[in-house]
Amino acid sequence: MKGTMIASAPRVPQSSPFTSSVEAPLASLVTGLHLSSGLKFSRQYEGTVIVPKDPVARFHSLSCLAACLLLSALAISCLLVALQDYRRHAIMPPGPSPVPFVGNKWDLPLQKPWYKFKQWTDMYGSLVTVWTGRRPTIVIGDPKVACDLLDRRSGIYSSRPRFVVMGELFTNNDSLLTMPHGDKWRKTRKIFRMGLHGRACESYKPIQEAESQRLTRDLLVTPEIFGKHLERYASSVMICVAYGRRVDSLEDPIVKKIYDRMAYMSTLNVPGAFWAESFPILKLIPDCLAPWKREVKRRAKASTEMLSRLALDVRDRMKKGDAPASFTKTLWEKKEGNPEALSEREIAYATGSLFGAGSDTSSATLMSFFLAMTCFPRVAAEAQEELDRVVGRDRSPTWSDKPNLPYCHAVIKETLRWRPVAVMGGTPHASIKDDRYNGHFIPKGTTILGNLWAIHHNEKYFKDSHDFIPERYLGSGKIDGMEPYPHRDGHSAFGWGRRLCPGKQLAENSLFITITRVLWAFNISKATDKSGQEITPNIFAYTDGFNSKPQPFQCLIQPRTPGIRQVIEREASLGEQFLDKYKCN
Repeated sequence: MKGTMIASAPRVPQSSPFTSSVEAPLASLVTGLHLSSGLKFSRQYEGTVIVPKDPVARFHSLSCLAACLLLSALAISCLLVALQDYRRHAIMPPGPSPVPFVGNKWDLPLQKPWYKFKQWTDMYGSLVTVWTGRRPTIVIGDPKVACDLLDRRSGIYSSRPRFVVMGELFTNNDSLLTMPHGDKWRKTRKIFRMGLHGRACESYKPIQEAESQRLTRDLLVTPEIFGKHLERYASSVMICVAYGRRVDSLEDPIVKKIYDRMAYMSTLNVPGAFWAESFPILKLIPDCLAPWKREVKRRAKASTEMLSRLALDVRDRMKKGDAPASFTKTLWEKKEGNPEALSEREIAYATGSLFGAGSDTSSATLMSFFLAMTCFPRVAAEAQEELDRVVGRDRSPTWSDKPNLPYCHAVIKETLRWRPVAVMGGTPHASIKDDRYNGHFIPKGTTILGNLWAIHHNEKYFKDSHDFIPERYLGSGKIDGMEPYPHRDGHSAFGWGRRLCPGKQLAENSLFITITRVLWAFNISKATDKSGQEITPNIFAYTDGFNSKPQPFQCLIQPRTPGIRQVIEREASLGEQFLDKYKCN
């Protein structure tokens, strides 16, 4: 024998063929490969594979063997992973059938995915599992289930999922929105509670009151651009609270940059928008080969520079002694001599999170209120009767009137329920350990999404859920035949558990003073076209994105009486005098 022997097996009797041994398939496969490729062997023995003498042929032989082994290992690995996924699918909540390794990526629409989630809730039940790659997301469509998991088990469900694009690439997880559960999150959350609750929140009421006086005058002068007035109002309140400076116009360069940042962020958090969320390894692709990644990084750099400049401006004004009270000022004061305080970058992102979470959501909620008053005029008439009885027409509503305006409170609650801004429940939660609920397994690291579109329009709790009915929140808050809503607010617009919106009290105050004053001052009705026909807005025409608001629509806004017009002018002048100290030169 002149060939080189690389694999051998003992001789076997004819009655026990070689193909029955463990080595047989591999040996036969290798032999077959060589024969089919036209390579000549020195000799082949029964149970023995001989490699050729020629070095090139030998290399080709070994390469084929290695490729076969690699492909076999890959196939076995894929099979094992698929079997593991199949077992997980069987014990988790039901949902649409996923494609192996891809999941439901192709089932998720890029526009208004909450509609699809609602359809799946109707098909599969209150818990639906959706797969992005091999990562599970559980979508909740029932308020009781949401409260059970996200409120009562908040110790398990208070983290965030891994946000590859918005978290790691855009904010480096310095934003409270994407910050996972841990010491850094607890420290930041504590600071937010300190700056937005109790006495701190009470100290912002004069700003909200003065800006609402300015808003009513703007609506009196140019009602046709009411949407712009609402955006300016919400922006100015939040910039005053965050940075101690007000916004006189939406043309303010800072406002334009902030709104551009928020609009871009809303596109980063839509399920299914980026393959990198399903396959995180894609974030390692060099920037030169990933245009989407270059754009995210470019935007991130510009965003950080803008937020840092705003925070540093407050510190500069503090040194000059002319910085009014603000959230950023409080953070800088806490930082002095405190090594555990937030870093400069963390301060910049904390105040940026405050503005982003407050201004866009407030203006969008007010837009939905105007839409509801246009399409459901009965409600406005009921609220105005209450306001005339409690407040009169010689002044606008104030904070002291709040306990005596239950119907107006019901209007605010119904606005938050009817068309929630964070329509998919805000930034998703994530479980920090394995859990079980109603016989279903929820593994550690699962993304949890409370789909408010399904929750707030669940017909078990809200009859005729797309009708605007404030009476849901009067008396017992329970309409005959409907189950009582499990949360004491009667809605979940501000989220759940330890991830509840930290600016909830601030937002509720802003909505109260604004909505009551608008109802007190104006009649809101449908606009008419050139032929005199009423134009009925589409109550389902809303924007895409993480925060949803009505598409532009027309309505007629008129002062209720000549006397009210005079009160608006007088109070707006007083408000402007107060706001002078918040002007930034």
